[in-house]
Parts: sequence; structure tokens; C-alpha cells
Amino acid sequence: MELASNNARVLTARADALIGDGSSSSGWRRAAAYARRALLRDPLSASAAATLGFEAGLRGDDAAAHRAFGYSGTLSRREFKTHLWANEYAVSRGDIHEALHQYDLALRTSRLAPDVLFPVLANAIADEPIRKELIPKLRAGREWGPAFLNFAAISAPNHRAVAILFRDLTSRGVKLPAGAEASLLGALVHDRDFATARIYLRATGNASDVTRYPRFAGNPAVPSPFDWNPQNDVGLSSSIQSSREGGLLVFSAVTGMGGGVVRQLHLLPPGRYTIFSRLTSLTPAQSVPAWSVQCADGAEIARFRLKLVTPDASPTAEGTFQVDPGCTAQWLSLIVPAGETAGGLMGEVDFATIRRVSGRPQ
Repeated sequence: MELASNNARVLTARADALIGDGSSSSGWRRAAAYARRALLRDPLSASAAATLGFEAGLRGDDAAAHRAFGYSGTLSRREFKTHLWANEYAVSRGDIHEALHQYDLALRTSRLAPDVLFPVLANAIADEPIRKELIPKLRAGREWGPAFLNFAAISAPNHRAVAILFRDLTSRGVKLPAGAEASLLGALVHDRDFATARIYLRATGNASDVTRYPRFAGNPAVPSPFDWNPQNDVGLSSSIQSSREGGLLVFSAVTGMGGGVVRQLHLLPPGRYTIFSRLTSLTPAQSVPAWSVQCADGAEIARFRLKLVTPDASPTAEGTFQVDPGCTAQWLSLIVPAGETAGGLMGEVDFATIRRVSGRPQ
């Protein structure tokens, strides 16, 4: 016990515990005493020096805090508490550049940093000056960058700010980590913020008023709501597979089970549209699936049974429907019927798209 009580790390940990649990001024004094003892045992303890700095800051002794944190920073660039203090000091002076520099140092040198700093940084990107200052660091390929972008896409409270950040990054040639854009678009759809989703897609070169990947080739491994999303449920299965011509939607259902097997969200402006598709395989032939178009509020505005054709046939116009002004977003879904044959249902679709009535399938 005596050996442990004289260990610099143990003494520093005791001091940190007293500060971290919100102790009174008497607790802070005890914390400072532990930290001083730690420095006597190990004058090169950056952590103990930083703890003294925190205690001085809590007492309002800024001069002592500066001295302690300055000494800690001289000893080590990896001391997390020193970076936190330097960040807070920069923020108090309105120095965004220095504050983000300290964030960057902490995230590059401490395993503790992401859990503590990612939520703060994700909240801060709603501030335009901070967002602009952050972009060069993300462009520089920081190791923490992809993890932060994934975190922000899911957890940032302001999804519009994340959309602006992602837009600005992609316009500067930064490749977003796999799944980050899909998470952001999913969050915007969950918020029913279709206007921001449309602006983001247009800014990143992706139209929202046409069907993406009509031949099913190139559909992302982590799809957004605006890509094809295979739906797998009890008794239902679907997948997008490669084919000689590009891609192929393969679906199946066990006897007695029916429902949606794939869907994609569109942001079609008001007008008349036609669904073109090509159903190239279906067993049994009488269990015909249908395309359903639903507004985001769940109201179905169209349903058309597919026509079975040969693989070399042109895409078939399955039906025409009207989008009214109140229907701001539309799900295109393939619905399979509940089959009654013993072998269930299997089928393949190799083309599907929505076009304005005056348009032609591509």
C-alpha cells in the first residue's frame, strides 16, 4: 500500500478522480496535493502537471494554470488534459484556428479523444466558421477523419450542417467514407427534410428526380434511401447480382408470404410519369409482382402488375401515374404476391426506372 501511495500514476489518478467527481474546494485542494506529490516522485509526469493546471483553473488562478499546462505541454504533446485546456483557452479567446488545432492534436495522440471530442465537434459544425476551418484538416487525410464523418452523419444534431460539410468536402475532392453519405441521407429522410436532401444530391452531381441504377449495376454496398434497397423479411429474399449486361434483381418468396422486396426513394416534382421495367424470369408465371408508388406519408398513388418478357425485349411501360404537389417524396417498391404453389415464387428483373411521360427509358 505504501508503495502504491507513492506511485506518481496512482497519485495523479487520485487527483483526477477528485476533480472529475465535482468535489468542493476542499476536494480540489486535496487533488492539488496529490498532483504535487506525484510531481515530486516523477518531475516528468505531464499528467500530474496537467492535473495541477486543472485545479488552478477551477480556483480561478489563470496564471498558475498557464504555468502548469505550459510545463505539461513541454513534457509531452500527448497529454489529453493539456489539449483540452488549450482548446478551452482558445475558445475563450475566440481563436477558432487554435481551438481546432488542439482538437486535431488530441485526436491524433489520445485514444480517449474521440469519445470526448466527436460529440462536441459534431455539434460545432453548425457554426459556419468552424465548419470552414475544419475542412482543411479533413482534406489533409487525418486518421480520425473518416470515423468523425461517420459519427457526424449519424449523431450530429444538425443534419443540414452535416450536408453542407459533406457537400463542401466532395466539391474539394474528398472521398467520403463508405456509408457516411447513406447515413446522412437516411437521417434527412427520417427528418422528412426532403428539400435539403434534394439540394445535397444536386450539389454532389446526383439527381433526385430520376431512378438511380436503372439496370441495377453499380448500386452501392451501403445504399442510401435514394439507391436500390433490397428488403429481406421472413419468407422474403432479394439481392442485386452481377449479370453479363450489368446487374440483376433476384427475388424469391416462400409459399404464403408476400410483400416488398426492393425499394428506392424519388423526389419527383408534380407531373405525370411512366414506370418502365423488364421482368425476365418468373416462376410460377401466374404469381405476378407489381410496382407500387407511395408518397412519403404512406399513401399509395399507383400500382401496376409487371409483364413478363424475354431478356432481349425492350423495357415495358408498366403504367402511368400522377404526382400531385402534396406528394413531395415517393417510394418505388416491388411487391410480390403471396404465392400458393408448393415451390414458392422466384423471379428476376434487370431494368426499372421512372420517367416523365415525354421521356424514354435509358
